[in-house]
Amino acid sequence: MSMLGVTSLGNFFYWSHLPILQVLATRLGASASQAGLLVSASGWGGLVASLLVTFYNPQRTGYLYTGGILAATALLAGATIPSFWMAFAALAASGFGAGLFGSVQASLVMNMVPDELRGRALGILTLAIGAAPFGCAALGELAEAQGAYFAVRMFTAVGTVAQVLWLSPCAWPGAMRIRMSM
Repeated sequence: MSMLGVTSLGNFFYWSHLPILQVLATRLGASASQAGLLVSASGWGGLVASLLVTFYNPQRTGYLYTGGILAATALLAGATIPSFWMAFAALAASGFGAGLFGSVQASLVMNMVPDELRGRALGILTLAIGAAPFGCAALGELAEAQGAYFAVRMFTAVGTVAQVLWLSPCAWPGAMRIRMSM
Protein backbone atom coordinates (compact mmCIF):
# COMPACT_ATOMS: atom_id res chain seq x y z
CA MET A 1 0.00 0.00 0.00
CA SER A 2 2.79 2.43 0.78
CA MET A 3 4.21 1.88 -2.70
CA LEU A 4 0.87 2.50 -4.42
CA GLY A 5 0.39 5.73 -2.49
CA VAL A 6 3.89 6.94 -3.37
CA THR A 7 3.25 6.10 -7.02
CA SER A 8 -0.16 7.80 -7.13
CA LEU A 9 1.05 10.95 -5.41
CA GLY A 10 4.22 11.07 -7.49
CA ASN A 11 2.35 10.76 -10.74
CA PHE A 12 -0.33 13.26 -9.73
CA PHE A 13 2.02 15.96 -8.43
CA TYR A 14 5.29 15.41 -10.31
CA TRP A 15 4.53 14.31 -13.86
CA SER A 16 1.71 16.80 -14.23
CA HIS A 17 4.23 19.62 -14.83
CA LEU A 18 5.33 18.45 -18.27
CA PRO A 19 2.63 20.23 -20.34
CA ILE A 20 3.22 23.53 -18.54
CA LEU A 21 6.95 23.67 -19.30
CA GLN A 22 6.31 25.46 -22.60
CA VAL A 23 4.53 28.21 -20.69
CA LEU A 24 7.43 28.54 -18.27
CA ALA A 25 9.90 28.65 -21.18
CA THR A 26 7.89 31.43 -22.82
CA ARG A 27 7.87 33.40 -19.56
CA LEU A 28 11.66 33.10 -19.47
CA GLY A 29 11.88 34.51 -23.00
CA ALA A 30 13.45 31.28 -24.23
CA SER A 31 14.06 30.68 -27.91
CA ALA A 32 12.58 27.58 -29.55
CA SER A 33 15.80 25.61 -29.03
CA GLN A 34 16.07 26.79 -25.41
CA ALA A 35 12.45 25.75 -24.82
CA GLY A 36 13.28 22.31 -26.18
CA LEU A 37 16.32 22.14 -23.94
CA LEU A 38 14.25 23.15 -20.92
CA VAL A 39 11.60 20.54 -21.69
CA SER A 40 14.27 17.85 -22.03
CA ALA A 41 16.12 18.76 -18.81
CA SER A 42 14.26 16.32 -16.58
CA GLY A 43 14.84 13.59 -19.14
CA TRP A 44 18.59 14.20 -19.03
CA GLY A 45 18.55 14.04 -15.23
CA GLY A 46 16.51 10.84 -15.36
CA LEU A 47 18.93 9.28 -17.83
CA VAL A 48 21.89 9.95 -15.53
CA ALA A 49 20.01 8.50 -12.55
CA SER A 50 19.01 5.39 -14.50
CA LEU A 51 22.57 4.82 -15.65
CA LEU A 52 23.85 5.14 -12.08
CA VAL A 53 21.24 2.67 -10.80
CA THR A 54 22.17 0.24 -13.56
CA PHE A 55 25.90 0.61 -12.93
CA TYR A 56 25.81 0.39 -9.12
CA ASN A 57 22.86 -2.03 -8.76
CA PRO A 58 21.79 -0.79 -5.30
CA GLN A 59 20.04 -3.14 -2.90
CA ARG A 60 18.16 -0.61 -0.72
CA THR A 61 15.84 0.47 -3.48
CA GLY A 62 13.04 1.56 -1.13
CA TYR A 63 15.14 4.63 -0.34
CA LEU A 64 15.67 5.37 -4.02
CA TYR A 65 12.00 4.91 -4.79
CA THR A 66 10.56 7.06 -2.01
CA GLY A 67 13.39 9.57 -1.69
CA GLY A 68 13.70 9.96 -5.44
CA ILE A 69 10.11 11.04 -6.05
CA LEU A 70 10.07 13.18 -2.91
CA ALA A 71 13.20 15.03 -4.09
CA ALA A 72 11.85 15.27 -7.64
CA THR A 73 8.63 16.87 -6.44
CA ALA A 74 10.37 19.26 -4.05
CA LEU A 75 12.98 20.38 -6.62
CA LEU A 76 10.33 21.06 -9.23
CA ALA A 77 9.70 24.51 -7.72
CA GLY A 78 13.07 25.54 -9.14
CA ALA A 79 11.52 25.49 -12.61
CA THR A 80 9.91 28.83 -11.71
CA ILE A 81 13.23 30.59 -11.04
CA PRO A 82 13.39 33.54 -13.47
CA SER A 83 16.74 32.41 -14.90
CA PHE A 84 16.89 29.97 -17.81
CA TRP A 85 19.98 28.08 -16.62
CA MET A 86 18.82 27.92 -13.01
CA ALA A 87 15.42 26.60 -14.13
CA PHE A 88 17.22 24.10 -16.39
CA ALA A 89 19.42 22.93 -13.48
CA ALA A 90 16.40 22.58 -11.18
CA LEU A 91 14.52 20.54 -13.77
CA ALA A 92 17.57 18.32 -14.40
CA ALA A 93 17.99 17.74 -10.66
CA SER A 94 14.27 17.05 -10.34
CA GLY A 95 14.50 14.62 -13.24
CA PHE A 96 17.39 12.88 -11.50
CA GLY A 97 15.14 12.19 -8.52
CA ALA A 98 12.36 11.01 -10.81
CA GLY A 99 14.87 8.77 -12.58
CA LEU A 100 15.78 7.10 -9.29
CA PHE A 101 12.09 6.53 -8.66
CA GLY A 102 11.28 5.27 -12.13
CA SER A 103 14.30 3.03 -12.60
CA VAL A 104 13.34 0.78 -9.68
CA GLN A 105 9.54 0.99 -9.81
CA ALA A 106 8.57 -2.08 -11.83
CA SER A 107 11.35 -4.24 -10.39
CA LEU A 108 10.15 -3.45 -6.87
CA VAL A 109 6.68 -4.70 -7.72
CA MET A 110 8.09 -7.80 -9.37
CA ASN A 111 10.14 -8.60 -6.27
CA MET A 112 7.39 -7.85 -3.73
CA VAL A 113 4.72 -10.24 -4.94
CA PRO A 114 4.64 -13.97 -5.73
CA ASP A 115 4.80 -15.02 -9.37
CA GLU A 116 1.08 -15.78 -9.60
CA LEU A 117 0.15 -12.23 -8.49
CA ARG A 118 2.57 -10.22 -10.64
CA GLY A 119 0.05 -9.48 -13.36
CA ARG A 120 -2.44 -8.10 -10.86
CA ALA A 121 0.25 -6.12 -9.04
CA LEU A 122 1.49 -4.53 -12.26
CA GLY A 123 -2.11 -3.75 -13.22
CA ILE A 124 -2.65 -1.95 -9.92
CA LEU A 125 0.66 -0.13 -10.40
CA THR A 126 -0.51 0.99 -13.84
CA LEU A 127 -3.71 2.27 -12.27
CA ALA A 128 -1.66 4.33 -9.79
CA ILE A 129 0.43 5.70 -12.67
CA GLY A 130 -2.86 6.81 -14.23
CA ALA A 131 -3.08 9.65 -11.67
CA ALA A 132 -0.89 11.83 -13.93
CA PRO A 133 -3.66 13.06 -16.31
CA PHE A 134 -5.75 14.12 -13.32
CA GLY A 135 -2.77 16.05 -11.99
CA CYS A 136 -2.31 17.70 -15.39
CA ALA A 137 -5.94 18.84 -15.36
CA ALA A 138 -5.70 20.16 -11.79
CA LEU A 139 -2.41 21.96 -12.46
CA GLY A 140 -3.80 23.43 -15.67
CA GLU A 141 -6.89 24.75 -13.92
CA LEU A 142 -4.78 26.25 -11.15
CA ALA A 143 -2.40 27.80 -13.69
CA GLU A 144 -5.30 29.33 -15.59
CA ALA A 145 -6.74 30.82 -12.41
CA GLN A 146 -3.55 31.90 -10.63
CA GLY A 147 -0.73 31.86 -13.19
CA ALA A 148 1.80 29.21 -14.16
CA TYR A 149 4.50 30.14 -11.64
CA PHE A 150 2.10 30.13 -8.71
CA ALA A 151 0.51 26.86 -9.87
CA VAL A 152 3.83 25.01 -10.15
CA ARG A 153 5.01 26.32 -6.78
CA MET A 154 1.72 25.40 -5.11
CA PHE A 155 1.67 21.94 -6.69
CA THR A 156 5.25 21.41 -5.55
CA ALA A 157 4.44 22.43 -1.98
CA VAL A 158 1.26 20.40 -1.73
CA GLY A 159 2.85 17.38 -3.44
CA THR A 160 5.86 17.43 -1.15
CA VAL A 161 3.70 17.71 1.96
CA ALA A 162 1.41 14.93 0.69
CA GLN A 163 4.40 12.62 0.12
CA VAL A 164 5.82 13.36 3.57
CA LEU A 165 2.44 12.72 5.19
CA TRP A 166 1.97 9.53 3.21
CA LEU A 167 5.40 8.35 4.26
CA SER A 168 4.71 9.22 7.88
CA PRO A 169 5.75 6.73 10.54
CA CYS A 170 2.86 4.40 9.68
CA ALA A 171 3.83 3.93 6.01
CA TRP A 172 7.52 4.91 5.95
CA PRO A 173 8.97 1.79 7.64
CA GLY A 174 7.35 -0.50 5.11
CA ALA A 175 8.66 1.50 2.19
CA MET A 176 12.14 1.80 3.66
CA ARG A 177 12.49 -1.95 4.24
CA ILE A 178 12.04 -2.68 0.56
CA ARG A 179 15.14 -4.38 -0.77
CA MET A 180 15.92 -6.02 -4.06
CA SER A 181 16.12 -9.78 -3.85
CA MET A 182 18.77 -11.56 -5.79
